[in-house]
Amino acid sequence: MQRIFILLALFAFNAPVFCQTDKLRVELAQADKLINEGKYTEALVHIDAALEIDPLYLETLEKKVSVMLQNDQEKDIIRLIDDWIKQYPQQPEYYYLRGIISLYKQKPQKAAEDFENAIYYQIPEKYMDKIYLNRGMAYFYLGKYAEAESDFSNAVEMNPRYSAAYHSWGMLKYEIAEYEEAVELFNKAVQIEDTNPVLFYNLGMTYYRLKEMDKACYYFNKSCSLGYKNSCKFYLLECSE
Repeated sequence: MQRIFILLALFAFNAPVFCQTDKLRVELAQADKLINEGKYTEALVHIDAALEIDPLYLETLEKKVSVMLQNDQEKDIIRLIDDWIKQYPQQPEYYYLRGIISLYKQKPQKAAEDFENAIYYQIPEKYMDKIYLNRGMAYFYLGKYAEAESDFSNAVEMNPRYSAAYHSWGMLKYEIAEYEEAVELFNKAVQIEDTNPVLFYNLGMTYYRLKEMDKACYYFNKSCSLGYKNSCKFYLLECSE
């Protein structure tokens, strides 16, 4: 089963906060447009402009990591984050980013340690749902299912509309063959986010394990219609006459 990957002290500004926020949102919107067009280098210009407005805004930092990874700049972003941590060793956001990269590189133990550091250095409470989700994923990959489930539960308690947390929790339940609970969690994720083909594929796989083929085929087809090729293959193998 595919696993998802699955990426605050605030500076004071002389300008009113809402003006800075508006400017930041404009830069991020421009970056998103360019990302959708595959223009990653141009998108980074707007991301960096947003970071000049608020260097610790986590959405912007996550976007920078994501775009640099998509732009084959993995070594550059790792070096940059390591440099940030050397310069600002008590800045929790940077440990969070390094944890995300470690998950991407399939180093869950290192990721868990960095998420712990982010907590230790008091990452703002509003970001703790992200910490719980991603530390939960690290524990999941390490086979520490009880710890992972506790983190996923905390993530959705803090943010009841956190689709990725329900999805990840559902993956854990699938992994330990608690399929009915997995279906319940995947369905909660679907109620929040209904355009994720991997989520529909995972829901289809869970119904497949429950031998509810009508539902399994429905979700494989839905996932396929959203462009997920694994679902198309499975639908052809299992659902076509």
